Amino acid sequence: MRKTTAYLIALTTSALFAGTASAEETKTRYLLEGVSTPAVYAALMKSPEDRSINAKVLMEAAGCELVDYYLGVSNYKNYIFIDCGEETNLSALQILIFGSGGVSTGTATELRTAAQMAEDAKEAAELAGSYKVPE
Repeated sequence: MRKTTAYLIALTTSALFAGTASAEETKTRYLLEGVSTPAVYAALMKSPEDRSINAKVLMEAAGCELVDYYLGVSNYKNYIFIDCGEETNLSALQILIFGSGGVSTGTATELRTAAQMAEDAKEAAELAGSYKVPE
C-alpha cells in the first residue's frame, strides 16, 4: 500500500469518528468520487484556484457540510467527504454536479460507522424472517 493511500485511509477513518453522537444521529456521511473532465484541468491551469472553497458553498446550499476535499494524484478523481441532513436531496446534488459538465463519472457512497452497522445488523436480523431466498 502506498504511503499516500495509507495516509488518506487513516485520515478518513479519523474524520469518520469525529463529532458527537447526536451529530451522527442526524447526519449521514457520504464519500463523493468524481473524475474531472479535461476542461476542468485546462481551466485550472489558466486560473489556479482552491476548488474546495466552491465545493463548500455548494454543499452548504444543498444542506450538507463539507468535511474534506481531496484530489487523487494520477487518477483525476475528486474525493469529497460530506455530512448531510435528512432533508438533503442527494439526487439533485448529483444532477447538478454531472449536469455542469465538470465531472464525467462519479459515485456517492453512504459511509457508516461500525456502531451504525451494528444497529443495522440488528434491524436486518429482525427482518430476516420476512425474506425467503429463491430456490
